[in-house]
Amino acid sequence: MIFKRILLISHEMTYTGAPRSLLNVARVLRAYGNYVKVATLKSGNFEKEFQKYGFWVRHYDEENYEYKLLKNKQDLVIANTIFCGKFALKAQQFVNTILYIREGENLPDIISHNGLVDDYITKSKNVVCVSEYSKNFIEKYYGVRNIYVIHNFLYSEIVFEQDENNG
Repeated sequence: MIFKRILLISHEMTYTGAPRSLLNVARVLRAYGNYVKVATLKSGNFEKEFQKYGFWVRHYDEENYEYKLLKNKQDLVIANTIFCGKFALKAQQFVNTILYIREGENLPDIISHNGLVDDYITKSKNVVCVSEYSKNFIEKYYGVRNIYVIHNFLYSEIVFEQDENNG
């Protein structure tokens, strides 16, 4: 199946690694002819970097969002990081969804210290991570077998100015 309408969901829009990498994903997907939408669970100044490349960032309230709307408007949802795990579990009921995990051996600590649950990983139908190292850990620790690797990358011409007010 070729995906045409793709929603990328980020847990936040700060000048940190996960949103930066998600911008790269958005640019690549669009370059291959996909219609890409971007959404965030928490607004931030990094949204302006997406806007520079023509991506408007929607704001979703995870608790009040009507997930059924995803069914007819998206072919694929990519939930960026374990912090979007709850969103991924809900969305996968209505549309093809990927939980894109960027964390590795620190996952158990992140989950326990942030009120997240292992179910975000173990019940996700499609899990992608950023390295074989992460994949091996997730398979062993969580018993997940539906996991694939897509390596992180950076466009060499992208330069971000650090916003002192929003890390």
